[in-house]
Amino acid sequence: MDGEDVYRCSCRHCFFAQCVEELSVALKKLHAYHPGLAQGVEPKAKLVRLGSAVRAPPEFRERQARLSLHIDACARLVAQYREKRLAEVREVEQDIAVGHQPLRKSLDGVRHLTRGSAMPRPVRLRLLLLLVAASSTDELTEAKKQQLIRDGGLTPDAHLLANLEHVTRRAGSVQRYSTASAQSERSTSASASNAATNGDPFLKHACMLMETADRNRTLQVELSLASVQRDHAMRPNGASGGQNSGA
Repeated sequence: MDGEDVYRCSCRHCFFAQCVEELSVALKKLHAYHPGLAQGVEPKAKLVRLGSAVRAPPEFRERQARLSLHIDACARLVAQYREKRLAEVREVEQDIAVGHQPLRKSLDGVRHLTRGSAMPRPVRLRLLLLLVAASSTDELTEAKKQQLIRDGGLTPDAHLLANLEHVTRRAGSVQRYSTASAQSERSTSASASNAATNGDPFLKHACMLMETADRNRTLQVELSLASVQRDHAMRPNGASGGQNSGA
C-alpha cells in the first residue's frame, strides 16, 4: 500500500465504516464483471474454459489481490477495535466531554476501563487526562485521582496529570474573568487585563494572547471585507481592467 494504490488514495480520508463498505462493493463489482474468473475453474471444466482461466487478465488478479489486502487490513482493525473495547472508550469520552452524566458515573466508567493492562496505556492516560480537565477539585478529590492513577498503572505518568490540572485551574480563572467582564460594562483592555491578572504572570500572558487573537481576527475580517468590496467594484469594469492589464 503506497501513494500509487488507487484504493488507498480513494479511502484514506473517508470514514472507516464507509471504507469497509466501499471496498466490499468494489470487490463485488469486480466479481460481477468477471464472473467466470471469480468463480474459478471446476475440476471437470472444458478445455476452452480452462484455457481462458489460464489467460485471465493480469489486471483482474492484481485488482482482486489489492482489494483483498485492503479488506483484510480493515478486518484486522475492526478486530483490534473490539479487542481493545474502544467503543466503550468512545462513549465514556463523549459523556465526559459534553458533561451529560454526573461525575460519579463518569468516574465509574473510567475506573472500569482503565483497570488492568488490556486497555492500551495511551488510551488509559487519555481517559484520565480528560476526566481531570473536565472535573473540579471539589468533585474529583486528590485521593480519588491518586486511586485512579494506581489502578490504571499510570504512576510514571502522574506528573502529566498534575501539570494538566495546574493549567486547567489557572485557565479557568481566565474563563471566569472573561465571563464576568462580558456581563459588566467593558473598560479598556489594559485595565481589564490588569484587574484579572494581578499577581499571576500566567493569567497576564493568557489575557494578552486572547486580546491579540481578537485583534488579529478583527483585522482578518476587515481585510476580507475590503477584498470582497474590491472584487465587487472591479466586476462591472472587466473591459477597463483588461485594457489596464494590456497597457
